[in-house]
Amino acid sequence: MGLLIGIVVGYFVYPATNPTQSISTTQLPSIIKIGALLSLSGTIKSYGETQKAALQLAQIDINNWHATVRPGVQLQIIYEDTGTNPDTALSELQTLAAQGVKFIIGPVTSAELKNIMNYAQSNQIIVVSASSTSMELAVNKPFVYRFDPPDVYQDYALSRMIIDANVKYVIIVVRHASWGDSGANGLADRLTKLGVQFEILQYPPETTDFTAIVADLNNRVTAAVQNYGNNQVGVVLFAGDEGAFLIHDSASYNALKHVKWFGSDGTEGSGYFIQDTTVAQFNIQTRMVHAVFNPTFTNITQKVRQYIIS
Repeated sequence: MGLLIGIVVGYFVYPATNPTQSISTTQLPSIIKIGALLSLSGTIKSYGETQKAALQLAQIDINNWHATVRPGVQLQIIYEDTGTNPDTALSELQTLAAQGVKFIIGPVTSAELKNIMNYAQSNQIIVVSASSTSMELAVNKPFVYRFDPPDVYQDYALSRMIIDANVKYVIIVVRHASWGDSGANGLADRLTKLGVQFEILQYPPETTDFTAIVADLNNRVTAAVQNYGNNQVGVVLFAGDEGAFLIHDSASYNALKHVKWFGSDGTEGSGYFIQDTTVAQFNIQTRMVHAVFNPTFTNITQKVRQYIIS
């Protein structure tokens, strides 16, 4: 994240000129503004908070560098809370654009990114999402960039884990939005080719009460177990922070505790999965594994990780 911002700051601070031409500090703005559209509330709050912490560290590092090589120039990050809401994300992007901001980090979810892409493209605003992976958004938009690879690769990993676990029947529980549907549909295609039976259970992305959803899931799992047995039935969860609420309710059902569970990149990094002891214990008991893209671990990775934790 810091490296990317550094490149962008370089873009504004060092515009295309003759490399031998010196640039006077007086030519530079004293404040270089970029925007951050983050889910600081809503159903994927923990991811927004993590990304904000990473951005704060990047801002410190970049401004320390500026203090040495370009005194008087500072990077300013303007944070806007999207509430994990696509309409709010567009509104906040328009607010930032009105302030002259031309570079945006975020938003967190694919549904939000989908809703702002056309506006960003039309107004030539660079948007970089650190966590959008929906295949639906794997399109040619010169002003829109995504850090993570698209869901097709996650689906390959999940299907491999399902096969290795000898699961023959899968209930895919999915957040019904661009990212969730992309992952679930891609996984369904893979399972069809591999001869694994499945069904899909969707829920609205704004769901907070999972009583009915989990009761439905329990009925589906119970029926599947009667045909395949506990060891050959699995549940795949495409969810964000709200997935912890679903898991919490699932812990009350004996049938759901004795089948195999698989998570996704939306559940792997959720703080809610370790803050709730019932949810954490369910993960341990079911040996739930979560697929996620993971870059090479370096000293820089460790530095950012420790800063976020602290």
